[in-house]
Amino acid sequence: MLRTSFAFLFIAALFINIFPQQATNFRNYSDMKNITDIKTGTNGIWAATTGGGFNFNFSDSSYTIINKVNGLNSISLSAVAIDNSNKVWFGSTDGTISIYDPSNKNVKTILDI
Repeated sequence: MLRTSFAFLFIAALFINIFPQQATNFRNYSDMKNITDIKTGTNGIWAATTGGGFNFNFSDSSYTIINKVNGLNSISLSAVAIDNSNKVWFGSTDGTISIYDPSNKNVKTILDI
């Protein structure tokens, strides 16, 4: 019986090393039903929600979702603003500010408040 247990553990360890799980298609689902602020920009409507931020593009009816996977430090957003460079500024309930640049899809976070 003991020999069978060791054989099973050896085979299990072998398969764990041969077939590791990969997290390449990770998805993050958050509740974006509670909208806290909305601004209209040149490429659609930007919204701040309690589950992140999103943009609805008028020209092609597409959505862009901004959350922790994309680089937000906090997803509980309270305000959104668009500057003259078309960068989107998100203010969160914990005091952090995140700046999203749609041209290169990067998020910069400001924690020095």
